[in-house]
Amino acid sequence: MKFTISRASVIDDKICPIEGASRENIIRVDKRIVTTLDEARDAHWARTFFHRDNRNFREENGCVKADYDTKAWTIEIQTLDELLKLANTEEDLIISPIGNWISKDYPHIEIHDEQQY
Repeated sequence: MKFTISRASVIDDKICPIEGASRENIIRVDKRIVTTLDEARDAHWARTFFHRDNRNFREENGCVKADYDTKAWTIEIQTLDELLKLANTEEDLIISPIGNWISKDYPHIEIHDEQQY
C-alpha cells in the first residue's frame, strides 16, 4: 500500500523525510472548518480557498473541501510487519486515513520526531 509520508521536524517539504521515499504528484485536499460553501465564501480565507488552482469544491463531513495538485513524498509499505519495522526505527508515527487533508488518494504517515533539519 502506498502512503504519503512526512516528518514533523522538517519544514522544507523538498527534503526527503525517510530513506526509500519518492516524490510524486498527488491530489491534496484543502479542508476548512466551516459547514457550508456559503460560509466559506464569507470567511477571511475565501480568496485562497476559491482562487488557487482548487477544484471539486464540496461540503463533506461537516467541513468544506477542495482538491488541488501538488507534490508529496510517498512510500510503499506492503505488510504490517514493514509498518511495524518503520514504527520501531522511527520515533512516534501518526497514521491518517485516505481523504485526510494531505492526500485524496493515500493514507498519510507523519513521523513525530525531535530532530531538527
